Amino acid sequence: MVLLEQIRRWAWGRSWWWRAPVLYLAAIWSLPVLVSGQYREGFPLFDFISFHVHEGGHVYWSLLGSEWLAVFGGTASEVLLPILAGALMVRSRDWFGVAFCAMWLASTLGGVSVYMGDARALELDLVSTSPDTGAQVDDDPFAGHDWRYMFGHAGLLEYDTRIAAATRALAWGIWWGAMSFSAWLFFVMWRSGAADAAGPGAPDDPPAPGPSSGGPPSGDAPPRRYRLR
Repeated sequence: MVLLEQIRRWAWGRSWWWRAPVLYLAAIWSLPVLVSGQYREGFPLFDFISFHVHEGGHVYWSLLGSEWLAVFGGTASEVLLPILAGALMVRSRDWFGVAFCAMWLASTLGGVSVYMGDARALELDLVSTSPDTGAQVDDDPFAGHDWRYMFGHAGLLEYDTRIAAATRALAWGIWWGAMSFSAWLFFVMWRSGAADAAGPGAPDDPPAPGPSSGGPPSGDAPPRRYRLR
């Protein structure tokens, strides 16, 4: 409840009108892969970032000297990036930024779920910037496909579609959570605008934050939206 009140104080006095189009863009960038279940069907921004981080992750993690980590590093990197970005948003107390990063994470997990589900079918037209992709197919029946390799060596290949379905369900849960959280933030921002219009003493104004809340002293006037906030 303390955190919820802190988030409410953050949203109070901020503008929803410029954040709403940003949320809309995040939604249309992340929804296609979740709805269609097709790999790389979304708007290029999230996909462009994920693809290059994925391929770079293979190279970076390969420096650890483990073939399994080199394969795992592609997916790990593209999933960790929105998580780390969200952690930075939490650290800076930008709660709408947290929601945006959650939409990004949902899009990434949606793409990962499609890749997982293809481990046995091998129907995806894979694209790679790594020159050695598939080089060991003759020696390893699981090589050439990240999740076929990981599931195969872990003895989980027959469960690829089930794990993919669970990952996609998680992506949908994160997506709806981010949308609901954003809607609540927008509602608080909208109420603060109505309270400002009614005057500084309106009953909808949140109580002035105390010294421990990190906000302005109780004697300070509530912030006004004369600039982009």
